Amino acid sequence: MKRAALAVAWPVGLLLAASAALASPPPPAVRDALPQAQLRGEATLRIFGFALYDARLWALPAFDAGRYAEQPFVLELQYRRAIAAETIAERSILEMRRLQGVDEARALAWRTALLQALRDVRPGDRLGALHLPGRPVRFYFNDQHTAAIDDTAFARPFFGIWLAEATRDTALRDALLGRAAGRP
Repeated sequence: MKRAALAVAWPVGLLLAASAALASPPPPAVRDALPQAQLRGEATLRIFGFALYDARLWALPAFDAGRYAEQPFVLELQYRRAIAAETIAERSILEMRRLQGVDEARALAWRTALLQALRDVRPGDRLGALHLPGRPVRFYFNDQHTAAIDDTAFARPFFGIWLAEATRDTALRDALLGRAAGRP
């Protein structure tokens, strides 16, 4: 059981299966903050064959993946497994440190902030994060605002877990960006 708990903790995946297009409406955070945003892409994250969550990226039509940290968007994760907020925060910090070389003091501060923003999730629960350049990253749990992280250095490595070119899961990134396999 412990091994399975560790496997579901990864915010990025070893295996990925693109999900079929869902006819889901934009979450309230998208409708309120980015009314012109469109579903850019979605995918189901799988690790060792277990589906962890369905990820969706809502962005404006002119979204440029190479400059994701400079553009508004919402990243939404709908979980298929129960995972503790502490586990999600820990794995997120590990990936952020891997991507950006975050120092220990900043990692500790961000971990504390993430623990306030995140919630334990069960199948069907949704965590969302709204990125507006130059403003705090706003977090949502099942469409309810939970917290904002007001550190200008936080957004790039956090969203980089899914959107940076150096992400562990390039297939997930490509699917979120609406790219077909093998296309730029």
